[in-house]
Amino acid sequence: MTAEQILAMRYSSEIFPAGSDLKAIYKNLIKQWHPDICKHPKASIVFQRIINLYQTAVRSVTVFDDTAYNESEHPLGLRYLYLKDIRYVVHDKNERYIENAVSMTKFEYRSSRIKEYFEPILPKCTSDAPNAINIKRPATAYQLKSVLDYYDGAIPHKTVAWIMSRLMNLLCFFEAHGFVHNGIEIDSCFMDYKTHRIYLLGGWFYARPAGEKLIGVPQSVYTVMPVKLKSIKAAGIETDIESVKQMGRLLLGRQYDAAPAPVKAWLDMGASDKAISEYERWEEAIIKAYGGRRWTPLDIEEQNLKELETRSS
Repeated sequence: MTAEQILAMRYSSEIFPAGSDLKAIYKNLIKQWHPDICKHPKASIVFQRIINLYQTAVRSVTVFDDTAYNESEHPLGLRYLYLKDIRYVVHDKNERYIENAVSMTKFEYRSSRIKEYFEPILPKCTSDAPNAINIKRPATAYQLKSVLDYYDGAIPHKTVAWIMSRLMNLLCFFEAHGFVHNGIEIDSCFMDYKTHRIYLLGGWFYARPAGEKLIGVPQSVYTVMPVKLKSIKAAGIETDIESVKQMGRLLLGRQYDAAPAPVKAWLDMGASDKAISEYERWEEAIIKAYGGRRWTPLDIEEQNLKELETRSS
């Protein structure tokens, strides 16, 4: 394996395959590329790269057990990501955020059919401390940000299309039950790329009944929030719709121009004041773009996605 090949590696699994003896491979490579032994002009750089890849490989193996976690920032504090749970700690002393998240996730489903569809993808926030909430995390739910990183910042447009459809389904549920999330951004969303489920596991601090006073929104949401809602500081479904469209543009990234014109037109048009009306617009765009809904499998190497999961937190 050449120096150029090692330095070009993006995933540790390229040099430390899943299920292999990581330590044995590491020892052999370190011995081969140690600057005191190897006379290659890039030996010291390759040596450090091997160390970094090994550390990432070890972390990606251990981080997904019940005790290990990743720590990252969220707008109000810190987030701790476990295999089966997510813990959000709020640094702001105002306990309204915690109380609000817990109360707004006490969903009342209007029928067994609605409950069957939405209960698995919507969380219940619980609090065991004045400044923290916990959310159960499905084992197959990966951060949407990790999937975006997997695709180098540009997810294929057909995949983005079904993500938009799942999010618009959620918005119709929100509207029917009279509340607005107000915190839909990439760090709020998780996905199961095998079953095409989207989980909204973050941002519940900001959810409010439609029409009521806001207690806050993340900066990324504020940038697309309609002016009329900013002026009265009230919750309106238009904010969630604009947030979903912003998400679509972000996920397409540099592949935006490659997306079908009807999809781009929908992403760029102003939001309706009704989620159901916006969903109908989206359905029309899907039909024009693809002729209807199509199941689009994702070609993802799960071990590499797990590795990115450890980096993106």
